[in-house]
Amino acid sequence: MASKDRSKIGRNNRNKGNMLERITADTLSEWIYGRTKVLRRTPLSGGWSGSKMGDVTVDPEFQRKGVFVPSIYVECRNYRGILQHNFFFWVCYAKPKELSLWIKEVEAKCDGRLPMLVLKGKSTKPWVLFMNRWLDSRQYVALTKLDSYIMFVQHRHLGIVVPLKSMGSVGRAEWFFGEKISAHTPHIKGARRSDP
Repeated sequence: MASKDRSKIGRNNRNKGNMLERITADTLSEWIYGRTKVLRRTPLSGGWSGSKMGDVTVDPEFQRKGVFVPSIYVECRNYRGILQHNFFFWVCYAKPKELSLWIKEVEAKCDGRLPMLVLKGKSTKPWVLFMNRWLDSRQYVALTKLDSYIMFVQHRHLGIVVPLKSMGSVGRAEWFFGEKISAHTPHIKGARRSDP
């Protein structure tokens, strides 16, 4: 394969990953703050972040205004075979091994924050994987009340996978995180007020 072809493939894969990070940031921003663009993709694929949130971060403009920073660590993975037949194969046989490695990686990096492993396969919508050990009982119950979720057991570890777009249906973000977001956040122009 020519060097130009490899370069183009690498660029396409990087662009897919960047797009997943942007979609994730906008979806979580809409859920947490009531509008998009408060959270954004972390530059350099999560390698740079003052907020320690992984692949998404609070926009510096909003950070200067003292906006609430949720206690989450988001890792986005765009992988061709995930969440199709390979996800169920992983539950039974721990293959592809990349998924097990990503879970260990997000657990190692989360530093006490709630890990959220966002997965997207070829021709699938993004899903969020939570291991039960990451959730408190309130969060677990909220996720299992969604219309669409998958429970799984993998090597005696329970987990749940939910569509990323469903995170807004979990309930108010401040309830999910157990913190009063509006108390930490000045009013953001264009955002819905969470308090009456």
